[in-house]
Amino acid sequence: MTKYAYDETEAFKTGRDVWFEMRGPKVAQAALDQAAQHEMTRDLRQFLFEHCFAAVWARPGLERATRSIITISVLTALGRSEELKSHIRMGMNTG
Repeated sequence: MTKYAYDETEAFKTGRDVWFEMRGPKVAQAALDQAAQHEMTRDLRQFLFEHCFAAVWARPGLERATRSIITISVLTALGRSEELKSHIRMGMNTG
């Protein structure tokens, strides 16, 4: 299977670093390696790192723990149980 390379912009690197901190290095690396095997998931991961984790989670203003509890609260209110599981796991790493 072809491995697709990421476009490692500054935003990508920032987002990737935040995501690794939030997910934990072992889980994050396994997911990153798996996503890089497929063009569509690679492009999605690129977008998420640059626009969600770099632009939202890394910007100044709120601590990550505060952002995490807000996200968990909104996902709970919306009944989004699948996303909620992931954000609860990440929230455990952010405090």
